[in-house]
Amino acid sequence: MEILGCPPDEVINTASRRRLFFDSKGTPRCITNSKGRKRKPGSKDMASVLRCNDKAFVDFVTQCFK
Repeated sequence: MEILGCPPDEVINTASRRRLFFDSKGTPRCITNSKGRKRKPGSKDMASVLRCNDKAFVDFVTQCFK
């Protein structure tokens, strides 16, 4: 979720563990990682995570996750 943002409502509603990660309105719960950092949906860019500037490759990887 940090990279691609929140999943569609259909995916959230059918998930068996949705209560662990989302509230009753479908909003992501703030979860702190082991280093004490809060992870926010859509806060990272795919190109920076891949450390790649090739737009075609970044688009390909992004489409694979959708």
